[in-house]
Amino acid sequence: MNILFFYESMALGGQQNYNYQLVRRFAELGHKVSWAYLFGEDLKDLVTQSATVYHVPYRLGPKDYIKRPWRLLQITKAVMDFAKSQNSQVILSGSGIGSLICGLVARRLGIPHYRIIGCSLVQVEPTLFRLYSLIRIDRLIDGYFGWPRVFEELSSKGVHPDKFIEVNNTVDTEMYFPFTDSERLDLRSTLGIASDELVIGWVGRIAYDMQVKYTLELAVELNKKGFNKFRLLIVGGGPWEEELRRLIDENGLASRTIFTGWVPMHDVNGLLNAMDVVPLLEVDPQGGSIVREAMASGRVALSVDGVSGTQRRFMQPGCSILVPSENFTTNAADAIIKLDKEPESIPEIGHNARQFALGHMSWDEVVRIKLRTLEGAIR
Repeated sequence: MNILFFYESMALGGQQNYNYQLVRRFAELGHKVSWAYLFGEDLKDLVTQSATVYHVPYRLGPKDYIKRPWRLLQITKAVMDFAKSQNSQVILSGSGIGSLICGLVARRLGIPHYRIIGCSLVQVEPTLFRLYSLIRIDRLIDGYFGWPRVFEELSSKGVHPDKFIEVNNTVDTEMYFPFTDSERLDLRSTLGIASDELVIGWVGRIAYDMQVKYTLELAVELNKKGFNKFRLLIVGGGPWEEELRRLIDENGLASRTIFTGWVPMHDVNGLLNAMDVVPLLEVDPQGGSIVREAMASGRVALSVDGVSGTQRRFMQPGCSILVPSENFTTNAADAIIKLDKEPESIPEIGHNARQFALGHMSWDEVVRIKLRTLEGAIR
């Protein structure tokens, strides 16, 4: 098959890394793969080893789809021309606006279009979700790869259940793996982190609609409780970084926070290993590659047991920590203080997390399901 991916960003992030993992595996199985994108270069060198890469020469700013709709048409035309040049047989999108662009391209070219869902649409794409039925975007999508909770959201907009393809949570256990204790201590030392400090980490895009704001609230809550034996390690960058830095300074956390900015992909596993706890906090989280990567690296993944039960699908007792959704930042702070009082539990949970990742979060089944679906669609 000739498979075209479209995702706006090739910067370091959960959806981008997920796409890269699919690209690499599809290519290894003999398929021709390409990826069109608008901005970001962090993953480009890795992706080009497996796929043809096309940088669309247009930018799409926030709300441009409303204020400057002609830019959508320019991008759609560019992606269509690229798809023709690659003889693409099927298109995979990974965002709301991307699914609109790819849907228009696919319908014009007469090829199938599937959307990979990486988030709760209600939480991350609220404007588009409100308009979902009005603009009838579902007519442009042949199927959705996701999980039960997002399927419930789509069902509320009239999407037919026949379009839902459930896939399990995954992580690359070769890319993300535990360091030895001495390697971890050496790395922490180079970052200026004391051996007895508990490191709370974030990896990914720094934007207000991401959960990093709740990682900040967690640190503020720990301060209020008089717990100051921690460091924040923030890996990544984005549009909210300046505001995050301001809030960290305003809350007296600057001396306990390390910002790395965007880093090469091959450095991420080491920085994860420098962390003790990797939280993904909000009232009802929907997956999150950051916690799966933390588990594969032998870290303590901390999240919230929301009403959807999504995190329960892969964050099992003994190999991760889930806290109740009511007052979740307070509950998360209490869980971290408890970990500090029981330091032997940190490597134990990390070891169990690694074993769970190896046994239950394989890419093989995901690749099989997606290729079977795509191959069936182009016959």
